[in-house]
Amino acid sequence: VTANKAPVAIALQSLLRLAEQNRCRYLHESACMDGIPIFNMARRCLPHARVSGFEGILNSTTNVILERLEQDPSLPFDAAVKVAQDMGIAEADPSADIDGYDAAVKCVCLAQ
Repeated sequence: VTANKAPVAIALQSLLRLAEQNRCRYLHESACMDGIPIFNMARRCLPHARVSGFEGILNSTTNVILERLEQDPSLPFDAAVKVAQDMGIAEADPSADIDGYDAAVKCVCLAQ
């Protein structure tokens, strides 16, 4: 069982095959877009839905940073990041969010 999106994004099919070969299940769930459980929601609640696309801000850190910069265009970027950190939303090292890696992993997960 994992709640980490990265293995799902990188190796879902391999992990599912490995689990099948070992007669066990590979269970996974994780949240995206402020807490929406993405995997089971799509698989169990919307099994016949065909997703043709999606758009939006995929993580809270980005959302807070953009919101602060919109509210105060003179606010330095680092100060907006600090606001997100002070709120407990951004991690001490927010580079995965800021550099887009977190959003990229979520896009792959959503696309699967």
